[in-house]
This record gives sequence, C-alpha cells and structure tokens, in this order.
Amino acid sequence: MSTKYKTIHFFRLDMYKIENNEQRDPVQRHLKLEEKILYLNNLLTKKLPEKTTMKVHKYNSTDGDNVATIEMVSITDEYAFGKMGREQDINNFQLRENDTLESSPISKNPDQFFEAFSYFVIDRKTCAVSYIMEKSAPRVTFLGDLFTQIYKESDKLWGSTVTIVSKDSLTKLAGKDTIGSITYDVTIPKGTHRNITGMSEDDYELVKNDKHTKVKVNLVAEKRKKSMFDSFDDAKQFFQSVGKKTDRVTIRAKDDNENLMQEYRLFDDIMAKRASFNYDTSKTAKEFEEDVMIQIIEQYTLNKSDILEYIGF
Repeated sequence: MSTKYKTIHFFRLDMYKIENNEQRDPVQRHLKLEEKILYLNNLLTKKLPEKTTMKVHKYNSTDGDNVATIEMVSITDEYAFGKMGREQDINNFQLRENDTLESSPISKNPDQFFEAFSYFVIDRKTCAVSYIMEKSAPRVTFLGDLFTQIYKESDKLWGSTVTIVSKDSLTKLAGKDTIGSITYDVTIPKGTHRNITGMSEDDYELVKNDKHTKVKVNLVAEKRKKSMFDSFDDAKQFFQSVGKKTDRVTIRAKDDNENLMQEYRLFDDIMAKRASFNYDTSKTAKEFEEDVMIQIIEQYTLNKSDILEYIGF
C-alpha cells in the first residue's frame, strides 16, 4: 500500500436552456436544482449506453483531438462515481526495470488506445462535483459537455461545470485554527532596491528598461503547528489591510480536523482540498476503484457544508 497526495477540486454542475422571452428573443435560463436532478437522473438511467461509457466532444471546439472518454463506474442512490480519460501518445511512455534499469516499450492491441484518466463523484442530490485533478487527464469541463452532447438537439439544453469560489474567503480564512504562512507580491518604489532586493548600485545600473520592481513577501509562522495570529480579529484585520495593497494573497492554513495545510487565495478562493489517498494495488481493479470512491466521498463530506454554501444552499 502506498500513500499519495492528491488535490480534489469541487465544482457545481450547471445546466441552462435557450428559450424565447415575451418578445420572442432567445434568452438563457439556468435550470433550478430540481430540473437539473431530473436531467442527471435521466442521463444516468436512460441516456448512457449499456456499458455506461461515452466519447464526449468538447462543445464548440474545432480541435479534432479535443475528446474525452467518460465512464460511470458506480451509480448509487446518492452518488455517481466515474472516471474521465484522454488518449495519450503511447510512444512517449515506456517501462523500466527497478534493478537493471532496462527499458521496454508498452504494447497494445491495434483496437486499443493508451489513456490517462482521473476520477470524479457527482452528488445526485446537490449536483456538486468532486474531481481529482491530474495533469494528463481531461479537464472537468467535459462533464458539462456530456449533457450538451446528449440534450442540445432534443431539449435545447447546455451543460457546464462551474468552479466553486468562496463568497467570503477573508472571514473564513481568518477563522482557520492554524495559519502557517502568507505570501503576497508588492511593488516597491525606485531607490529602495538595496534595502529590499539585495541588488548593489552597480547591479541596479545594469537594469536599464525596468518598469517597476515587485518583490514576493513570505511570512512564515514561528513553529509548524503554531498559528501566525493570536485571534480571529487579528487575522481579519491583517487580511483586510494587506488586501488593500495587493490583489494576490496566498495563505496556507488548516483546521484542527485536517491533517494537511491547504492553500487558499484571498478574495479568489477556489474550492480545493489536498488530501492523502491510500492506493492498495494488491486489490482487484474493482476493489481499488471502490476504495478511491470512498475516499473522494469522505473528502466531499468533510467539506460539504462549505461547498453547499458556495453553491447557494
């Protein structure tokens, strides 16, 4: 068994229709949750083929390679668990022996293709999506394109996956149990370079065409498990102050029930969590995927109250 650290991003599955208003002009109408659930259930129980796998094309894309494979692995009353894959060039990958370091090519049959994929979970009652972000796997937007591909012609319905962003990240971050570090960029006036950047006068003279100088400030807590602030009010006051000087503030923080520090962006906090996953490759493929599903749902459940608040519940 091995432990790997993965980042789970949370999204809202959205759907909208193009309908005519009273003036007969086409307008966009976003579906209510009850309507979205009906379409989601219809897709899971009726629209997917027997093997519950489809090739999904990126909507409005002229790139012929912009295709993903979506497979529903497990569907329960509460969740739909699946994976999304993208074809890769097998010639860029190979196997290598641990001891001898001897390499060998990866083989496949002529009717197969080599694929990189990742896992997702859809909450069937809230339309919240949890997705493990992997560099080679498709973007989560293909989930929305799946609904567009199935329902656009018949129901004039389009799907999309919307990033969940905190509505009040300042207050929420100030309330974290441990704030470990704060990083932000600040522009400094000319003439202060020696005190801040470490450049000598000769170094500074060599730079002829600079517009301005930006430095990165990184504040780190004195001890690993000790927060930088003594109180919520102190943290909030500091965030309000630094937020007036720069629009890009990154904070590493966690609550007591979290094992790992999470990274947040003040005023633009995308809902994501870094978590440890146990990968037991000694299990069968089905058992392995069940473990992954359980662990994703655990992370979603842990953060469910915040996610639903951001969605609008």
